[in-house]
Amino acid sequence: MKHLRILFLADINSPHTQKWASSMASKGFEIGIFSLNKSNKTWFSAAPNVTCLHKPLSKSKLGVFKKLCYLFALPKLLYILYKFKPSIVHAHYATSYGLLGALTTFSPLIVSVWGGRCFRIS
Repeated sequence: MKHLRILFLADINSPHTQKWASSMASKGFEIGIFSLNKSNKTWFSAAPNVTCLHKPLSKSKLGVFKKLCYLFALPKLLYILYKFKPSIVHAHYATSYGLLGALTTFSPLIVSVWGGRCFRIS
């Protein structure tokens, strides 16, 4: 049976990403993580079946134009899709990694929407 591969488009330092990746890897999936942030630690080196596929040397210093780094990363992500050959792409955060995933036109693409801000309309 072919190993199913999942490519996570997510911040590698997020505890949510780490839990998702570790959980799916423990179920036998091969996990690749594409993150635009430099890893604060190498938790993934001890995790079975988890590989960091994009390792930026430092955080983006674009300031106001920080979101442009997502567009600049698109060619690298397309190359990783070609090499890693995932069965599924799972993007975390709709407005950042979700946009990047949509721009690849890869299917199937799953987008998880979560965050820490609440807005109240009165």
